Amino acid sequence: GSIDQFVRNANSINGANAMRFVPAVPTNGSGGGGTWWRVNYTGSIIGETITNIHDAGTSIDGTAFDLANGAAVRNTNPGNIGANAAGGVAVGVDNVALPQVARPELEVMRSDSAVGVAFYFYSNGSTGQIPDNFAVRDVATWGFVGGVGMTGIAGMRPTGVVIERNVIGSPPDGFVDPAIAGTLRGVSFISTDAATVRDNLIGFVDTNGVSASGVTGTSITGNEIREAGQVDAVADGINYGGTSTTGTITGNLVVDSGGMGIDGTATGNLVENNTVTGSGQLATQTAGIRQTGSGNTVRHNVITGSTGPGIIAPDTVNANSFTENHFASNGSIAIDLVEAGGDNGTGDGIMLNDGGIDAADGNDGLDYPIIDSAVISGGNLTVTGFARAGVTIEFYEAVGAANDNNASGDPHGEGVAYLFTSVEGVADADATTGASYTDPGYGTDGNVNRFSFTVAAPAGLVIGEEISPTAYLAANGTSEFGPNFTVTGPLTTIAGTIFVDEAGDGLADGPIGVGPVS
Repeated sequence: GSIDQFVRNANSINGANAMRFVPAVPTNGSGGGGTWWRVNYTGSIIGETITNIHDAGTSIDGTAFDLANGAAVRNTNPGNIGANAAGGVAVGVDNVALPQVARPELEVMRSDSAVGVAFYFYSNGSTGQIPDNFAVRDVATWGFVGGVGMTGIAGMRPTGVVIERNVIGSPPDGFVDPAIAGTLRGVSFISTDAATVRDNLIGFVDTNGVSASGVTGTSITGNEIREAGQVDAVADGINYGGTSTTGTITGNLVVDSGGMGIDGTATGNLVENNTVTGSGQLATQTAGIRQTGSGNTVRHNVITGSTGPGIIAPDTVNANSFTENHFASNGSIAIDLVEAGGDNGTGDGIMLNDGGIDAADGNDGLDYPIIDSAVISGGNLTVTGFARAGVTIEFYEAVGAANDNNASGDPHGEGVAYLFTSVEGVADADATTGASYTDPGYGTDGNVNRFSFTVAAPAGLVIGEEISPTAYLAANGTSEFGPNFTVTGPLTTIAGTIFVDEAGDGLADGPIGVGPVS
């Protein structure tokens, strides 16, 4: 029977229904040295595509089994697909291995203008069916309006959904753009709980690669998401929003999104160990990562090549922690806390310190620390400067560009490598309070504390390189990067006498001073 007939049967039979793909005909798709079975919906209209799925425990599985014995797995399309096809690709600061995705044996596609969703699961209020614990795995699907869709309704929120090891938005022989107009989205969840989207290739869609709205506890991990938001300038690689909470977005490779790489209008999310590169291709939403909700943690991500900032914290949100991320070659500053009324899509550049807290600014406009010396001597690094009382200070090796400069021409970040963390007032050799500074490039504070920290010189940091700090307070969140400061060596003292040649004859006519000269 067909996939559609399997779904119709599953909807009419209570209990778990697992699809078992045992092809009785030869493969009819080929490319890249492999063959596979293609189910072609080109020319079909709504009602002729795969029936919507309502029953709990239904799984769509493209693993092909041998017709003769029904047990042996067939591998007619050998090899892997995507950026990690050959292995060795890692993501995030911690170099988490990106999962390899095998080329599927089952392809569900259409080659005309997109119509319908390939696999659409939703709660059916009239029958009372809730598609809990449904799964889609090991399938390639492309050319539809959506790859996989899921919608719950009030009082009937599906839970336990798993979408894994699929190729969504591309044929199964190479992760490439089939250029079908109207392929709006990859994977979409609305009003679901505890869903898992893992180890998929998702790409080449007009809007979001993965979108989640009104969800809780969703895990999005180990996916390669490429060229999402090809048409919609405010669509993202991953969009986790719409009153969603407690999501986990980890270990993904997000490449060349039209809008943000990862965008979250949510609370309590963890965004960790992703590599996000080339975001903001359509120049309206331009950051690698944006958190348009409060109380989220963004850590250990590698964020490069955005057309705008690395991270944006929009005005009016706070308590977002941006910690131990690495940045490089972004089109604006690494962390941008948007001031009240600023542009939350592209950021508004360096915020001047003002010694205060402003709830109308991103992360309350927490002031960044100011470094005024950084010396490597005797195997140790000593850093001194100014910071607000009690802040946690992260220090980074920094590489700046013209787009990172303040009004004085000094760059803020980008933090290319995390170095160490200290807390103002803890193991702090300078207890001075009530200090002050003012500078047209980074602002003014008339009541700030001094700090002085000495740590073992971080591996790889050498004299002549620059460092930059951020500040963090739990109630407010993480600041922008402070101005960079060049690491120096110890001062050298030369003792002796300086003579003057008054006659101009090359002879020392008399000392002009005796004592040490630095």
